[in-house]
Amino acid sequence: MASKTQNNTANDSIEQITPIIDLKPKHTTKKVHVKVLHLWTQNINQGGGGETMEFVLADENGHKIHASCKKTYFETKGRLLLVGVWRNIRNFQVRPAGGAYRTTNHIYKISFNQATVVTRSNFMNDELYLNLVDFQSVLSGTLDEKLLIGKNVIDNFY
Repeated sequence: MASKTQNNTANDSIEQITPIIDLKPKHTTKKVHVKVLHLWTQNINQGGGGETMEFVLADENGHKIHASCKKTYFETKGRLLLVGVWRNIRNFQVRPAGGAYRTTNHIYKISFNQATVVTRSNFMNDELYLNLVDFQSVLSGTLDEKLLIGKNVIDNFY
């Protein structure tokens, strides 16, 4: 059984929090408690993708996941997710994380939909949740080339 913690904020009753590491595609009504580590927008013209707001989120255990918000939901969901703040997010889709370059090592990503709810959290900490890579691993080429490394790469991603 997945480990879960409880979270109580001014805007939420006590609910079960699902750790990021335990998220699976069957989860659509789960709730996560996350810190926004990175945020950027991108425009994917191929296949009618359109403009999206992309996030790297981390839970209190330091596990990270990529999240995506379509332009349709920028005002209602995306504007609440600022870098450095903690939020509660529930009612989202969990999909396989694919593509040539992934922002986290999580095999899934979160996709916001019409039912997604983002609420404030009173929790605060200054943890950066860095996963530093040994320089020799970079030089030797033993790292997974499908994963982006470092903030500069993410900043140049879009």
